[in-house]
Order: sequence, then C-alpha cells, then structure tokens
Amino acid sequence: MLQMKKIRTSKISKVISCYLAIQLILTTIQPMQLFALTSGPSQPEFNSFTPIGTSDMVDLSSGDFNYNIPVMDVGGYPLNLSYDSGVTMDQEASWVGLGWNLNVGQINRQVRGIPDDFKGDEMEYEKNLKDRITVGISAQLQPSLLGFEKEDYFKASLGLGINYCNYSGVSFTPSYGLSFDLSNSNNAIVGMNVQTSATEGVTVSPYVSARMISNQAINGDLNAGISYNSSRGLQNFSLGASMKNVQRISDKNSKFSSSGSGTISFSNTTMTPRKRSAFQNINSTFSYSTGRDVGAVDGELELSATASVQKIKDAVKKE
Repeated sequence: MLQMKKIRTSKISKVISCYLAIQLILTTIQPMQLFALTSGPSQPEFNSFTPIGTSDMVDLSSGDFNYNIPVMDVGGYPLNLSYDSGVTMDQEASWVGLGWNLNVGQINRQVRGIPDDFKGDEMEYEKNLKDRITVGISAQLQPSLLGFEKEDYFKASLGLGINYCNYSGVSFTPSYGLSFDLSNSNNAIVGMNVQTSATEGVTVSPYVSARMISNQAINGDLNAGISYNSSRGLQNFSLGASMKNVQRISDKNSKFSSSGSGTISFSNTTMTPRKRSAFQNINSTFSYSTGRDVGAVDGELELSATASVQKIKDAVKKE
C-alpha cells in the first residue's frame, strides 16, 4: 500500500497521466486519420466499362437488374448507357445518375524511366547539400590460441569502430571476419565478413578467391563476392581478375601485370532517373599495428583513425 501511494503521489506519475489523458482527448475529438487522405473517390465512369453486348439483364443468383442502352457510335467505339442495381452505401453517383454509367473506356500507361514525351527536351538537375564530415576510429584484433591459427591456413578477426557524421550522428560498427584456406597454400580461400551498424543495418559479404601459380613465373588471381544488407537487400555482385608475369634476367627484374574487375548492381529504376552529382572527397587515414604474446595467447591489434569531407562539386547540371 505504501508503494502504491508513492506512485500515485509522485510528480512523474502525474505528468504521465496528464500526457496520456491529452492524447486520448485529441485522438477522440480530432483523429489523425482524417488528415491522412491523399485523394478522394474517383468518378465511376473512369473505373468501369460495360460492353455493348450485355445479355444477362437479371442476375440469377442475386436478382440484381442490369440494363444497357446503346447511345451512339464514335469513331468505331460504341457509346452505351448502362445501369447496375448493385448500389452500395458508399457509392457515389456518376454524371448520369446513381447506378448509371456512360463510358467508352480509358487508356492507361506505365512509365519506366524517362517517358518518350521528354525527347528533345532539356532536363535540369539541381542539388544542394551540406558538406558531409565523417570522423571515425576503429580497432581490429586477430587472436591466436596455442599457435592453432596459422597465417596460411585459418584467419579470424574481430573489430569495433566508432564513427561520427554531421548527418547521422554517432554510430558503432562492430565487424567480424573469417577466412579459410582450402589448399593450405593461399591458392583457394573462402571467407565472410559481417559488419553491423545502427544506421545501415547488418551487411554480410561472403567471398571466394583463387590463385594460379605457374612454373614460368606467371601468376593469376580470380576473386568473386556478393554483398547483402538487411535494410537494402542484395546490393552488388563483384568479379575481379589479375595476371602478373615476373622474369629474372641476370641481376634485373622484368615485371608485367594486368588486372580487371567489374560490379553488377541490383538497383532498379522505377521513376525518372536522377542525374548523379559529382562530389569532391578529401580523406585521411592513420593506422598503427602491434602484436603481443601473453602466455598461450598471442594476437595482433590494429588501430586506425579516419576522417573524410565530402562536398558537392556542381549544384546545377543540364542535359
């Protein structure tokens, strides 16, 4: 009883009770659903079309009466006056009366991208953005226990980052990494990286990498990976390839290398495409790595700090 009396007489309980009472009164007198209407009901003649060949004037199951009167023919399209007795309580009258309909049909089209009507027209894109400033610090640990982890066999990492952005504020980004060498010689590696963020969600990025080593000093690498985000879905699919030829002649080295990569994006354009504005980016990175052995546990700790500034290059573009 004493505890209940304290709750009833506390100032916090009185403030919460007044707030809930005001919300209850406002939702009763002025409900928010009334302001959520985006458009009113449309005219019935724009939603239905009755063909001129209507034969069943009385529905055998419900007894509703349907009637059709041919009026005229306009350019090969019949114009008829039809009546449907199945009138509902919320149905509105058309321009020829309640239950009556005078309509020749309509043409609907769906536009994907820029419509053909814009051909030859000049499109102007204007975009104004405040400079995006991002500062972050992160730490990554690669532990090893009793020498089980070898550099060319199994790798695991654990990291934590703290970022500050003037757009989204402070965010924490824990990350986890795991890779496994199938051939024990770095020729075939599969792995997966997981990164979580309060603003971007969870991002999972599995990857696979293969390396070819020839006796003629020709090395080739092939890698592929995908990225999936919990809030954006499947983001991209990337492919990369590289080749390197190293020859040693007496005391000189001759090297030749070439590489290529590609990315497939899964984003769809369902509206008038926006012109991507050019940005100017200024980035700086500082990193420090150290390793320690404590008894049977040894590991490597890497600390890094990043800072970036992104600003828009051209606010207005014309095409």
